[in-house]
Amino acid sequence: PDTERRRQPGHMPRPPSALLVEGGERLTSSALSSLGWYTLDERKVASRPVWRHAVHADRWLAFDGEAWLCQTTDCLGQARGMLQLSDPKCGSPDRSLMPWKSPREHSATGWTVQPTLTCTAKTAEELAAAMEPPEALHLKSARPLPLDVSVDCLGWYRLSSSPAPPKPAPADPASSEGEPRDSGGGSD
Repeated sequence: PDTERRRQPGHMPRPPSALLVEGGERLTSSALSSLGWYTLDERKVASRPVWRHAVHADRWLAFDGEAWLCQTTDCLGQARGMLQLSDPKCGSPDRSLMPWKSPREHSATGWTVQPTLTCTAKTAEELAAAMEPPEALHLKSARPLPLDVSVDCLGWYRLSSSPAPPKPAPADPASSEGEPRDSGGGSD
């Protein structure tokens, strides 16, 4: 009934203005960078809507004629991508009941089913809210840190309305007090 109607190619409801792709396990770095928010673009690829990544402008979610793919600009509409949803009858990737797939780790061929990876329709308002910086962040580590990483940076941070102060100029190693050296323009 409703599920069947949603998957029929002749029934194309208005595409969502935003999509959120999230989840997955043991993803490659390129697949990881394809996760996140996508915004509806005015163009079409293979007669279907296309979404552009909200942070990585070279990432797209598009249809190649057989599958939905998270892909780079140079692969747009081709059967190449970092994440794949094989559901040619589905008019929008958020409406599919099929599982997403990611490239097999350390393999030039093959896909791994990603049952926890989802694509969810979102509104423009939800996208705008997600792009707003949080009022506070808690930076912590779930594992012991390497010796060369300072624990002084861990803790709570709050959003500041003022710009970050400029970085101080590095001290001149020739001066023991850290004062700038004379550039030679002075008098004798």
